[in-house]
Amino acid sequence: MAAGITEIAHDVYRITKERYAEDLSGNGARLYGGRWNSRGVPVVYAGEYRSLSLLEFLVHVATDLLPSDMCLVNIRIPKGLPVYNLTSAELPSGWRGYPYDELTQQIGDSLLGSGRYGMIRVPSAIVAEERNCLIHPTVTVEYGAFVREIKPLYLDDRLLPNQPQ
Repeated sequence: MAAGITEIAHDVYRITKERYAEDLSGNGARLYGGRWNSRGVPVVYAGEYRSLSLLEFLVHVATDLLPSDMCLVNIRIPKGLPVYNLTSAELPSGWRGYPYDELTQQIGDSLLGSGRYGMIRVPSAIVAEERNCLIHPTVTVEYGAFVREIKPLYLDDRLLPNQPQ
């Protein structure tokens, strides 16, 4: 497993409802859990790229119930933040499956629970060569992470199935 320090400040991205755009508490993931965390474990999910964040959002939302108040949030990750880089080789076979199993949650819970890392870079189950970022709410805020920009989410109709073109 590879740990490191963020050498330069950089940005990550998440898509959320406008009312939660400034919220870096990880409360939503704490309430519901996710692929990389169990219920009760707070974390902020983000992607290293806007496009990856959009793909991750689209596979988790019913397009006929798409909220109109979604936004793209740019989060600044500060220089010096301790980062853990989890590789696909470290994961059990089937980790990309859906529904996800408890093994990935246990891995995420353990890394988040250690309190050693402000961010954990994990492979995306959609595009394994790209990384999602698990942002530890407490550690990241201590290092000065902040919401840099909030923009309304634009979705091209061609991305939505059964929509008139």
